[in-house]
Amino acid sequence: MTFWLLGLAGLAFLSAAQAQPRGSEQPLPPLVECGTHDELEILCGTRSPEDLEMTPDGKFLIVSQFVNAARGGGAGAGLVLFDPANQTFTRMAVTSEPLKDWGERACPGPIGDRLVPHGISLLKRKNGKIQLYVVNHGGRESIEMFELTEGAATPALVWHGCVVSKQAYN
Repeated sequence: MTFWLLGLAGLAFLSAAQAQPRGSEQPLPPLVECGTHDELEILCGTRSPEDLEMTPDGKFLIVSQFVNAARGGGAGAGLVLFDPANQTFTRMAVTSEPLKDWGERACPGPIGDRLVPHGISLLKRKNGKIQLYVVNHGGRESIEMFELTEGAATPALVWHGCVVSKQAYN
């Protein structure tokens, strides 16, 4: 398990090295191609991974894809699930169910496709539900709050609230 975690750290480095220059529509080629290189395995399938959180069952990693917020994030931003058993990345399913006790009452509603996640953190609430905090830089500066549901074959997210800021979080 430690080996693939180190590989994901390398993936984050290599992905950062592929960042697009300002004004460019074409990504730079990867420094190292996907696949096995001696004792190092390069996994592809994510874009600009920024932060990782292991699901409570230890079966998956939640990966935040921090795609250039100044350019609106685009289709590559968002949260993906890494399955180490199959070495695959899948965009996480997200539904919305606003709750008054998750975030502030002034939260304007779900962020939807404008989510450009930076840092993420999991916390177990007093009622046993698992809360994912997401620092967001797309559409609004906010901390978005999701519930991680693990009842299905793969975990999913339910958006419940947010805290909006007039300044950038980090």
